[in-house]
Amino acid sequence: MDRRLIPGWRAWPIAVLAGAALTVPTSAHGATWAVNDTVDTPVGQSCPGFTNCSLREAVTSTEANPGADAILVSAPGTYVLTNGQLSVTQDLEVSRVGAGSVTISGSNASRIFDVSASGADLSLRFMTLTDGREAGPGPSYGGAIRGAAGTTITIGSTSVSDSDVVADSDARGGAIYTDGALTIGLAPSSTTASTITGNSATTTTGGSV
Repeated sequence: MDRRLIPGWRAWPIAVLAGAALTVPTSAHGATWAVNDTVDTPVGQSCPGFTNCSLREAVTSTEANPGADAILVSAPGTYVLTNGQLSVTQDLEVSRVGAGSVTISGSNASRIFDVSASGADLSLRFMTLTDGREAGPGPSYGGAIRGAAGTTITIGSTSVSDSDVVADSDARGGAIYTDGALTIGLAPSSTTASTITGNSATTTTGGSV
């Protein structure tokens, strides 16, 4: 497994499913959106500007903007996803900024982030992901985060908890499932460790990852 790190990141030991390497992406941000509305807005609705966005509006806006983008979540609180998972197909960094804690909840109804396009990098910093769920009669992967082949997922000073995968067969990665690269550690200049706790998968492998 590839365990290379960029300066400022420290890796923590973690079991990763076969085929997933450990690495960290580097990217230059094309544009930045500011999130301060905890309400989950309708799917497909973009932010009217670069500020005063909901989290879903900001993700939708980054998807429409070519290149690597960033989202800064400034309003503390719990962002409950009532309209399904957040889909990512290009490089994106999501970070909490300012005082207070930020939690993104799948409300035990959906996965939180789905990184579906090869070559896409998702980086999460200073937040908590909780209550993600992926359920189905057939194969189900990644309760909180799923990464397709060729993607890179980086978890920095972030917690993933109480998420699960439920399936009659082949349930994997209660917290995170990836066919790409995964790093879990400290965000740059942070002393807060990432944690993966209380996650489960009903069958097969990977209660957490």
